[in-house]
Amino acid sequence: MTKFTCLFFSFLLISVCAFSAAPTLSANAIQPVYPGTTKPYLNIISGSGKTSYVSGVLNDPTDPASVFGIYFTITGTFTSVSLTSSNVLVVPNANITFTESGGIYILKINPAMVGLDTISIVATNAGQNSSTYKISYAVSAASSFPDKTIWPTMMADASGAASIDNDYMFVCDDETNVLRLYSRKYSGIDLYNMDITSAVGASAECDLEGASTSVKYNTGKRIYWIGSLGNNKSGKLKPDRDRVIATDVSGTGATSTLSVRTYSAKFRSALISWGDTCSWNFSASSADGIEPKRIDGFNIEGLTVTHGGDTGYIGFRAPCVPIKGTIPNSSNRKYAIVAPVANFETLMNGTVVPVTTTPIIKAPILFDLNGLGIRSIEKVGTNLYLIVAGLYTGGGTPALYLWDGKIPANPGINPITINSTFSKLTKLDLPGYTNLVQVSVDGVAEGHPEALVAEQVGEILYIHVICDNGTIDYYGNNTEAKSLANNQHKKFRYDNFVYDMTNYVANCTNANIPFITNTTYVAGDTYQWQVNSGSGYTDVTDNALYSGATNDTLQLANAPTSIYGYTYRCKITNGASVTYSNEFTLQFKAYWKGTVSNAWETPANWGCNIVPDINTDVYINQGTPVLSSNRSIRSLTVRPTASVKVNSGYTLTIVH
Repeated sequence: MTKFTCLFFSFLLISVCAFSAAPTLSANAIQPVYPGTTKPYLNIISGSGKTSYVSGVLNDPTDPASVFGIYFTITGTFTSVSLTSSNVLVVPNANITFTESGGIYILKINPAMVGLDTISIVATNAGQNSSTYKISYAVSAASSFPDKTIWPTMMADASGAASIDNDYMFVCDDETNVLRLYSRKYSGIDLYNMDITSAVGASAECDLEGASTSVKYNTGKRIYWIGSLGNNKSGKLKPDRDRVIATDVSGTGATSTLSVRTYSAKFRSALISWGDTCSWNFSASSADGIEPKRIDGFNIEGLTVTHGGDTGYIGFRAPCVPIKGTIPNSSNRKYAIVAPVANFETLMNGTVVPVTTTPIIKAPILFDLNGLGIRSIEKVGTNLYLIVAGLYTGGGTPALYLWDGKIPANPGINPITINSTFSKLTKLDLPGYTNLVQVSVDGVAEGHPEALVAEQVGEILYIHVICDNGTIDYYGNNTEAKSLANNQHKKFRYDNFVYDMTNYVANCTNANIPFITNTTYVAGDTYQWQVNSGSGYTDVTDNALYSGATNDTLQLANAPTSIYGYTYRCKITNGASVTYSNEFTLQFKAYWKGTVSNAWETPANWGCNIVPDINTDVYINQGTPVLSSNRSIRSLTVRPTASVKVNSGYTLTIVH
């Protein structure tokens, strides 16, 4: 360190002024990172005299700046460090800390109110020389359930997602063509991103709206993405939105990257033609000048590959339609649409860029979602689908449905409802789901659920909902999130929900059970149900147990538990062509309710109102049933918070 010393002479006092160089306050190049990675939570510009942009959320237990902090180094001599907030209502000065650990200084910021702030960190020496670093800090409101919400940053208009494992997911937004890799457990910036504009032959935004992982090809390593295929919000034709894209994943976890395999610009025209043949006049809905977000507009937002692979389900946010063959009018637009594309994975697996094959679209599947369209549709478990429903215009109250995946005969004229006998559609009233809606700049309830990823573990669904928050005024400055000047201040929410399917999945002893082919009827199809009781498949005939042996739905009446494990399939013949439906394995499950007492022997204490027998799988999710008799059951699953008590002198035998 250079020093200048004052010189004194007997005849003249000359003060050259005491001086020492300013200390250097620098943000470190290495900042706190996501667990097990080298990727930082925040985008902090290294060096001194800089300004970095940071997002904060009130009460967020994974908020990077308040939990993990920002790392600095100070070189040179200094006598003080000042920490100053430009808006002490947003961040009181007392809520800023700067502590040293092993030569690293850690800045932590604990916000108190929504708003914008600038945090100045100034290191000063005895000569009042200083070095400054600034944090442009933006604080948004807390989640209603902070421990169940994270806030990924760098974009606000999240619109589609695909998980690659329990820790990471790829997410798209509908304002750019950038695909980003995010943590599923911590708030913070993306770990990787790729702009796919040139790779998919586009020059403007593709309005990406949905995503799905492959079942048939490169399993677990291929993700499909779909544009809205519609006009822009002013009704102008936008050809770059006519994109369905196949990407392949390289690497694993936090090191995952993407490459574009191919893309198609064939889906919009194919769907328009298909809708016209259904009498719904999609040509008018998609015409130049027609806004997409209206009940008679044209706007795709949902995509999932089916559990069996190849077929892709495309979900429409708009239009809503009447049953197939009926001309829409102002009073009959009631149903949401899924278009099954039979050759989806096959055509997207090609090596030609772009794809030249035309999509083959089968009979429409209609849903009564109480006037809402489809914002997302995602497969989960082995046969289920989750449907995110929202108003075609935006606004309104969002809803979430669980569908068992069963398709009626002629689904275009037999809509699936919550009261369907051939299929189960259940509206999930998840606590806090409607709280996801926030207020946009124009005062409208917006920021609705638009995508999700989900897993089924046993009888539990773990549902992770992603919202498009592009129009939200996060910071009270009358600016939409999508229009914020810095990406680090943009964010979307990722909320975690749990749904117990106890009553949803139970096949009760002596129940009436339907099995449905899950295939779309083609003229000339004939059906023959078959059963495998352990020695290979044989044809089913109608009798006291079975009805509909040669229909698309096989009905079991008063099914006895002794046929536990029997497997069923439907043989579908059309001329020389023979195909088979998915296989259905019969199981019987009993769930403890304990509604009248703790007595195991009381039927009303069980979900099926029948005491389980030796061919029944038993689940105790809560409470403590007490056994006062000798009983045998097939299997027993007890959650950690529940238990079973067997009174002295009695035995509970578990045979599997």
